[in-house]
Amino acid sequence: MWGIWLEETLLADVPHRQVVLAVPKRLRPCFLYDRKLLGELSRVAARTVTAFVRATIGERDLSVGIVSSIQTHGSLANWHPHLHLLVTDGGFRPYCTFVLIPLHDVVTLTEAFRRTVLKLFVKRDRKSTRLNSSHTDIS
Repeated sequence: MWGIWLEETLLADVPHRQVVLAVPKRLRPCFLYDRKLLGELSRVAARTVTAFVRATIGERDLSVGIVSSIQTHGSLANWHPHLHLLVTDGGFRPYCTFVLIPLHDVVTLTEAFRRTVLKLFVKRDRKSTRLNSSHTDIS
């Protein structure tokens, strides 16, 4: 039912593609113990895919359609947080003209996503370090 609703109500009549983005293996336990990170992961993915499409097409003002679904298990029911994205196969110019993406460089997109996720953790670590150092208890 949800797929029918998406097709009939939400999705533009343009080509779409499925993109699957996985969390680097060493970071997966972090998502198990801090589930709020899953929402941030989805936002990071949307920003990364949008930047990738814009850079590939060479137009900064494109709007990219993205539907994101978080999945936290693998085929063996193991902990494996990853995202399934339904993405327009290009982007919309400000006046609604759709531009197809000329190529699909999965390696570049995957690497960009991994780097952005790592930056998220570096940023969180810096914030955590600042908070901890500002609340040092001196007896």
